[in-house]
Amino acid sequence: MPMSKPNQDLHLTARGYLIDFLVTNTDPTTDQNELHEILLFLNNLITFDEINLRKEEVEEM
Repeated sequence: MPMSKPNQDLHLTARGYLIDFLVTNTDPTTDQNELHEILLFLNNLITFDEINLRKEEVEEM
């Protein structure tokens, strides 16, 4: 199977899913502090990945 080109907008898609997840998980039984910490962690991972993508783009030039 040939390698496909990575989706360069994946970080934007992931952030969209995080926002949707936050909006749909406003149930009062959900631990909002824990949810907040998880979303921050995931957002940091996305940002780290985005930074690495930009570094790769610069190195290719």
